[in-house]
Amino acid sequence: LFYDVRPFYTIESTESKEDWTVTFGEEVQSEEFFKKRADGNFANPNQFSLSQNHPNPFNPTTTIKYELPEASSVSFTIYDIRGNEVKTWKNVNEQPGFNQITWQAIDYHGNKVPAGIYIYKLTATSHETNKLFSKSMKMVLMK
Repeated sequence: LFYDVRPFYTIESTESKEDWTVTFGEEVQSEEFFKKRADGNFANPNQFSLSQNHPNPFNPTTTIKYELPEASSVSFTIYDIRGNEVKTWKNVNEQPGFNQITWQAIDYHGNKVPAGIYIYKLTATSHETNKLFSKSMKMVLMK
């Protein structure tokens, strides 16, 4: 995953190439987000996380980002406000890194879902440590 932040930030590497300097206006700070490994690739996340969907509220498409620090078996489920399953991606084996799911507000049968509040849940089980991560968040579909 690569973020193009050129319009907002100036990014420069230090001599050690282990850290990045991020400049926003006159303020300079070191950001762990921009760390690179010695091989030049961006480092994997250091913890499991699930982000708020964007945009929220949305119509008709939204993107949900999540991070996996280890290779994991991932299940992702969307529920309506009454707790009924609307859509599920089950037991997908994923490598560590930054991931995302895009949802077009469509259920299992390919039907458009009605406007309302939906809950999305990520469950990830590490293949390396058997660590379990589970988190839910809500999103709003407006029409």
